[in-house]
This record gives sequence, C-alpha cells and structure tokens, in this order.
Amino acid sequence: MARGVEVRVENVSKVFRDRGVTQALRGVSLTVRKGELFSILGPSGCGKTTLLRILAGLLKPDEGRVFFDGVDVTDVPAYERPIGMVFQDLALFPHLTVYRNVSFSLEIAGWPSDRIERRVREVLQLVRLPYEEFAHRKISQLSGGQQQRVAIARALAREPKLLLLDEPFSHLDYKIRIELIHELKRLQRETGVTTIYVTHDRNEAMLLSDRLAVMKDGVVQQVGTPEEVYRSPANAFVASFLGEVNIIPAKAVNGLIKLGDLEISLERLLPGLGNYTGDVLLLLRPESISLTPPGGDGALRFRVQLAEKVFLGPYTKLLFSGWGDIRLEALAPTREAAPLEPGSVVDVYVEASEMRVYTD
Repeated sequence: MARGVEVRVENVSKVFRDRGVTQALRGVSLTVRKGELFSILGPSGCGKTTLLRILAGLLKPDEGRVFFDGVDVTDVPAYERPIGMVFQDLALFPHLTVYRNVSFSLEIAGWPSDRIERRVREVLQLVRLPYEEFAHRKISQLSGGQQQRVAIARALAREPKLLLLDEPFSHLDYKIRIELIHELKRLQRETGVTTIYVTHDRNEAMLLSDRLAVMKDGVVQQVGTPEEVYRSPANAFVASFLGEVNIIPAKAVNGLIKLGDLEISLERLLPGLGNYTGDVLLLLRPESISLTPPGGDGALRFRVQLAEKVFLGPYTKLLFSGWGDIRLEALAPTREAAPLEPGSVVDVYVEASEMRVYTD
C-alpha cells in the first residue's frame, strides 16, 4: 500500500514581476497519483522549478489551487505540508556531521533523542550509508554522490508523504548520476512515498519515471508514460525534446503529400485527413528507418542518397539527403550499415505506423 499522497494541480498560474513581467506558469493542471514516481521535464525557463516550489509551499500561485489527497493546501505553509525536498544545491550544513544534518529537522520537531537516533540509523541504512561508517563524518569528507545520499536521507527523515527533487544530480558525472537514479527508484519503491522529480535531462526522466510531464513556456505539453510520450508525442516540440527525430515539412493537397517519387496518403497516417490541404509536419525517429524492407506491404519506401555515416559501436548513424534541404537521419545496426558508402543511392523503409503527422 502506497504511503504517499495524490497531488492535484488545478489551473495554476504564476507571474514574476521583480525584473519585468515573466509568465512562469500558464494554467497548469495535472494529477500525480499516490505512490507514483513522476518527472517534470523541460528546458531551462519552462516553469518546472516554479511549479515544484509551489507544490512545496515556498511560492504561492497567482491563480489556481493545489490539493493533497483532495485537501486544498494552496495556503498551507511549507512547514505544515507533509513533504521532504532535495534542492539542486543540496543545502547541506557543511560544518555539521552527517548525523546532525539528517537529525536537524527531527530536533526542530521535538523528537526525543532515542527516537531521533533510531530514525537516523534507519534512513542512513535506506540510502546505503552505514551508520557506524558515516554518521560522524563531516559533509566535506564525503564524495558528491555520498552528499546526495545524505540530502535524500534528510528529506526522508520525517517520513514525508511527498518527496520533491529539483535536479539534484545535475552536477554529478554520468556514471554516478545513473547509479543514484537507480538508487532513488529503489528507495521510492521501498518507501511508497509519492515522488516528483524535476529535470531537464530526458534520459533521467525516461529511466526514472512511472509517468512524466513535458513543459514548455509555462505550459504542460503532454503527460504520459515514457513510452507513450516517446512513441506518440503530442507535438513536434515533445518529439524533439524526448529524443532524436526527423522533422519533414511538407505540403498536402487533398490529403496527399509528394516527397520525390513517393506519394503518401494522409488518411493512411492519420484517419480523418483524407481531404486535407495545407502545411504538415511529418515526424519519424531515426531507429524506425530500416535498410531492409519489412514483411507485408505496410511500409513506405524512400529513395535517398547517403551523405555521411558515423560509427557508434554496435550502431551507425546514417545521414541521408533526400528532397532539397531535407536530411534524413537513421540509426542502423553497424553490420547492416557497413557495406554502404557515402554517395550511394539506397532505398530505406518506414512502417506507416511509425510516422506521425501534425497539421499545425
């Protein structure tokens, strides 16, 4: 049974006026399920940290409401909310020991010393920092990854129902960051605490999340599982932010697009566009492009010229020139791509189900 809370945000907006007028959030609404590990993903300045600080009670929205388990907490101060938070700069006390950093909030809350010691032991064990080895070290004696674990232990010390993390691993090297992401996922499963993780790193969000929200310019663009958002992006921005993607601008006339000698029916890609005339964008992932025809007759065939190939170990990136300035990027197994040489003209194939079409 999950020990977290359901978080519901309804039509939240926030404007900052200290240096001009900045609309940080624009009518944001979303629901994070109880016990879920949820990521808020987007570029710098998209509003994700502002939203997290509103959930924490560190900022108040100009409009909209925030609910925990159906209870309106919009006006509840941070210290009365059942939350733990890990900041980007960690905000650890460098002059105190690991023990005092973790116990600090418990001391402020008036816990008795024997209960504090038990809880510190528990959370240090939870983050895999053995009490006897680490409790009495100074923060300056720890590695970056160990400091991150202390920050998480401190956030979990008061048994919060909601854990908020603001890009806590962004300054660590890749190997340690991935290790800590797996650790965070394990911790979240063991504790059942609802967890909201803010990041600009799509790989972190994809690896970590049960579901995620993609934000741009203060607006939630899409919410879904990593697979849903990756495979069926709501728009071109979401598609490009979640991974490499080919974006092909084209013109449709009565539901038909012509690319070189290929004629594509929009109805085949998206039912309801059989008579559409106007500009469209076609999106397809590099890994959906095949050098060999698939079985059946459901694939589209593109005749292209290989402009460049880049060896990436087991895979090779292939850059094809096709129609005018348009380039098509494919990712193929190296053993299949090896015979191809720049300048060669080849046919590549894409299942129609792998192509997305957008009319605006």
